[in-house]
Amino acid sequence: MKAWKKVALGCAGGTILLSALAVTGLVALGRAGLRSMAGGGPALEAARREANSVRFSRPSNNLVSEDRLKKFIAVRATMFEVYEKYRPEIEAVAARAEAQAVEAADLRTALSFSKELHQAEIGALGREKMPEAEYAFIQQQLQLSISGLTDPEEVARAAKRAEEEVEKAEKMGLSRETVDTIRRGMQLSTPPENIALFKKYETYLQRYAMPLAATRFRGGAQPR
Repeated sequence: MKAWKKVALGCAGGTILLSALAVTGLVALGRAGLRSMAGGGPALEAARREANSVRFSRPSNNLVSEDRLKKFIAVRATMFEVYEKYRPEIEAVAARAEAQAVEAADLRTALSFSKELHQAEIGALGREKMPEAEYAFIQQQLQLSISGLTDPEEVARAAKRAEEEVEKAEKMGLSRETVDTIRRGMQLSTPPENIALFKKYETYLQRYAMPLAATRFRGGAQPR
């Protein structure tokens, strides 16, 4: 597997740790759940408002700009400090999960780790003035760099089908939000320019990848 693809896997976030929670009967926490238990008080909410005060509209060409990728990396670097703090415990929980021998204490470890990681994420997004929707968009493009189509002809055909579906939705008079949701769902690959950019910064992306961490939160802000 090529280096930038390993990076994308790590940045998308592994599921080993929170899979261990499922063994104890807990459903993996989404962004909304983390928000309710993360604490942080006014400072965390102020950081979230600061991050989301920056307007973000999903680029029609799905290109990630270099300066915004740098901010994404800065956020990941902050989160990585938490990951490093918990790394021995995370690896131990992952090993026990693999052996189907999860302990009750693993639940507390996972919740504590998720809480601190989420607080670090929101704090860093506020500092870097990166809205949650943009952060999710860059994560999506990283994931598509490994899971999307790669054959140029297949990409062209898929893009044509996607555009046809979007045009149908627009002719039906559906809301802009609904049309944008359809457009997002139809994206099957990331532009080659993004892959080239990810390769340029793969050293940093790989350094801050957290393959055993639950770093991809769903249920909250989505790319738009």
